Amino acid sequence: MKKILGLIAVLFAMFMVVTSVNAGEYVTADQNINDELSYEHSHFEAGNMVTSKSNVNGLSFVAGANVDVSATKEYGFFAGETVKVNGKVEKDLFAAGNTVIIGNESSIGRDAYLAGNSVTISSDINGSVFIGGSMIKLENVTINGDVSIAGNTVDIVGNVTINGNLKINDNAVINNENNLSVTKKETYASNSVNIDFENEISDIVLDILKTLFTGLLLVLIFPNLFKKIKYDLEAKDIGMKLLFGLLVLVAAPMICVVSLSIVVGMSVSVILLFLYIIALMLATILGSVVVGQNIYTKLFKQKDNIYLSMITGILVVKLVSLLPYVGGLVALLVFLYGLGMIWRLFLDRNK
Repeated sequence: MKKILGLIAVLFAMFMVVTSVNAGEYVTADQNINDELSYEHSHFEAGNMVTSKSNVNGLSFVAGANVDVSATKEYGFFAGETVKVNGKVEKDLFAAGNTVIIGNESSIGRDAYLAGNSVTISSDINGSVFIGGSMIKLENVTINGDVSIAGNTVDIVGNVTINGNLKINDNAVINNENNLSVTKKETYASNSVNIDFENEISDIVLDILKTLFTGLLLVLIFPNLFKKIKYDLEAKDIGMKLLFGLLVLVAAPMICVVSLSIVVGMSVSVILLFLYIIALMLATILGSVVVGQNIYTKLFKQKDNIYLSMITGILVVKLVSLLPYVGGLVALLVFLYGLGMIWRLFLDRNK
């Protein structure tokens, strides 16, 4: 309950910030939303109760305590305590929440990435599916790609067909497996998949929303900061920023310690330590903005928009960071890149 209240508090604070930002028709934020408009670009909706009936020709981001999505979206990124999808997602779907339901009226054109304490799929999916959850239900569905599952129990209801490979943890329980038709099934060893997914997902969603709130607040307070960022990714520039980020990460605490040993340097040390902590807090956000800008404008061919670039980058980096092995490395590189960028912005502050 505390985590749910914390989630709602963060959402409410985000609504106040986003509402005060002149984001035009790219952002809809209110306590309760029932949007039926159409958008020929990406769009972000945030509220306590969000009923999204808007057609979005781009990336559709929907976040709230209770999310109910219908109509047609090109890409779907949905997060909340309860997430219900009953519309059409033409390409990829990303959904996370305590309860995630892909209803039988929905249509998923390509891949689906789902995470929740309870995950239910009652609609056919044309691509591959990745599911992390405690209680997973597959109900009268055909999945035309591979299925990867990390869960405790999987309920097979009616006839379920997987026209690809099923990869599942070896200690998961599959009920009514006789009704499951699969090209190939393989298991992988898992020391413990009996995770408290409710708490895990609440933590993930809350972390994403806190980061989004901080990022949007940063845009509101320091709008000119993002105009100075170099968004083009070049190999040499990436290498230098990663190097500077690593140097700042290691050298700054050492300088603070040395300054503390000098009486006149104590005040300087406290200031440096304060700035260092702020830099650590903002590094991932700034690094994610660069990632989001390149994904949003170059991969998805959308017009430049700092708000949606930030949302895209934070969501992508946070979701990728959940992947085993590679996720931690990606998160570290984005963090170091952001830290190096902060150092570069500091050096160029008078330009």
